Amino acid sequence: MARTTLGFDRLYDNGVRNTASSITSCGARAGINNPLLTLIKVGMMDLNTILTLFAKFATIGGGLWLVWGAIQTGINLRDHNGPGIQGGIWQIVGGGLIIAAAQLFANIAL
Repeated sequence: MARTTLGFDRLYDNGVRNTASSITSCGARAGINNPLLTLIKVGMMDLNTILTLFAKFATIGGGLWLVWGAIQTGINLRDHNGPGIQGGIWQIVGGGLIIAAAQLFANIAL
C-alpha cells in the first residue's frame, strides 16, 4: 500500500521509493490509466476537487469585482463623472463574465 509523505514526488511502499512504473500501476489498481492523473489522485486532492475549489474562488472573486463595480458606478453617478460611470459599468460586466467563466469550469466533468 502506497503512502504519501511529502507530496506527489515522494511515494513510498514499505520504505522503498517507487518508480514511475509502480506509480502508474498503483493508479491502474485505482482505475486510472493516465500517469499524470494518477499522481494527482494519489496526492492530497483529486482534479475534480481542484476544479471545484477554483470555480468557487473565481465565483467569489467575480462577485466581489461586480459589487465593487456597482459601488464605483453609484459613486460616479452621484458625482456626474461620465468616465467613472463607464468604468464602473465595464467592471460590472467584467465581474459577470468572471462568474460565467467560473460556472463553466464548475461544469467540467472528468
